[in-house]
Amino acid sequence: LSTDVMAVVDAMRRCHATDNELDELVKNTLNDASRCEVLFYHQTGVLVFLTNAVDMLLKRSEPRIPIVSPIQLERLTSKITWQQCTRNHNNNSLDLANENNERRCQFVLQVVYAFVFFDKIEDSAFAIDPRSLPLTEALDFCNFCVEGKKERDVFGIRCIHSKLKALTLKHCPEIMEMPLSSTKNPMNYGLIISDEGAITPDRVFITIRECLQGNSRTDPSGCRAERFFFQSRMHFHSAIIDTKAACALLSTRHSPPPFFTYSALCRDPLVLLKCHISVWKCKGLRRIILSILRRALDANEYITYETAPTKEVALEILSVRDTIVARCLLIAGSGSFVIGNGRKEASSPIHCPMTMGFIRSMVARQKGLVAMLLKQGLPEGAVDWLVEFVPESLLDAPLITSCLSERNSLTAAERLTMADAALRIAIVHGSRDESEAQPLTYAALTVLVSSFFLVLGPIGVPVNVICEEGGQDVTQVCRKATFRMLKAMQKIRGSRVSLKNEVNMALSKIAGLCKSEGVMTGVVGIIASKRKSLLKEIWDAVTRANNAMGGTLQI
Repeated sequence: LSTDVMAVVDAMRRCHATDNELDELVKNTLNDASRCEVLFYHQTGVLVFLTNAVDMLLKRSEPRIPIVSPIQLERLTSKITWQQCTRNHNNNSLDLANENNERRCQFVLQVVYAFVFFDKIEDSAFAIDPRSLPLTEALDFCNFCVEGKKERDVFGIRCIHSKLKALTLKHCPEIMEMPLSSTKNPMNYGLIISDEGAITPDRVFITIRECLQGNSRTDPSGCRAERFFFQSRMHFHSAIIDTKAACALLSTRHSPPPFFTYSALCRDPLVLLKCHISVWKCKGLRRIILSILRRALDANEYITYETAPTKEVALEILSVRDTIVARCLLIAGSGSFVIGNGRKEASSPIHCPMTMGFIRSMVARQKGLVAMLLKQGLPEGAVDWLVEFVPESLLDAPLITSCLSERNSLTAAERLTMADAALRIAIVHGSRDESEAQPLTYAALTVLVSSFFLVLGPIGVPVNVICEEGGQDVTQVCRKATFRMLKAMQKIRGSRVSLKNEVNMALSKIAGLCKSEGVMTGVVGIIASKRKSLLKEIWDAVTRANNAMGGTLQI
């Protein structure tokens, strides 16, 4: 076979050999690392040989069992170190005597055979899961082999590389977006040479568990665990490391770690959000789980498009998924945690560039995400965090304006709470696009003025007489949102004439309502004093907002 692979291909086509003979020949070839290396470098027809072997298999009756099984590929993967692709300095050629190089060649041929079989029969029980295999590393290796060579010298390798790339783009295109191996980057390559030796997946798992359980006094911030995680990804396939790290992050001090496969994580990435609060508070562990979550979401997006009956259904599923992820990250970033039975845990906001970048990319890519989050309701801390660190929230200004204008989709308290967030977005980021900010400001201030009597509450009855289905006091919710909006007006700066005009008109109306309500006939005693006290608080807040803008309004 190593002499003329095309002769074997011709025998396959002409059926000059029995099925058992061909199977034995293909099996012996692909199971011999040294022979695979010779075929990979010196046989131009190796791709035709592999594809014809699969075609001959598919012509048979059931069961169609491929020569290369998923378990066989996983075992071979565990024996390969991909980053050690080194060239001979004398003739700029790969070191063929390297045993690891033979295994890389063997893996590439086996994975092409298995991938072609998967492409033909995806639902076979013997088909591979391509996302669990180091396809990025294999493509990088093929590209490394043909770099700087003449076409006729590496024609076979180029064919293998093109086929593998085409199959990857077809079935798991997100893999092509991942960065290639860092073997040529001297800065990243320095991470591999470590005094701590090779970082195995099990060592990453143990380090993360120790950090979570508080047993690692030398790594309270999780930075050592993070360094081990990224160093290990230099030596081992990222799917293996991501799975091990995810299982460790989802464990707790008093329970054993769960078991997940990488395929399961890609199909349900939301399970990563079930990790303990301590993961989000620990700098290194937080960056690890965000790194895993990013890759799992990318894979899940393509899986959803493949499995959903229509594109519209897939978009709806992904929209719901992104809303859940963004909501969890906003709550984690702002420290607005809720534990069990509605019990809140106070925590300082997290100023994490990676978390900020993650949410900003989601908001920029998913139109309507911010509008949906505000419509569902966010804690005040999460709203403030969103407004401060996500300028892309202004992109949803038309949708937020539409939600505020509709009177049937939200309750009065929900509309005023959403108006608070909308006004803050318009004030902080409206200078980027005044044409979008002005309608948003008008809609928010209209809701504020129209909710004035809800803020005061009914005369002569207890304040909490108006309650929502969940028992929440509508009047108190409206009061809090109103004072937040009046306080936000104090932050208006610069020469934003249109914004100031809208705010001045709203303040003027609120001041007039305070004056008219200040004269109460037939109401005396403690009820009148409480009402006058509330009106004075509103009046003072209006005055402070007016003074912050230069006192242009006469009230």
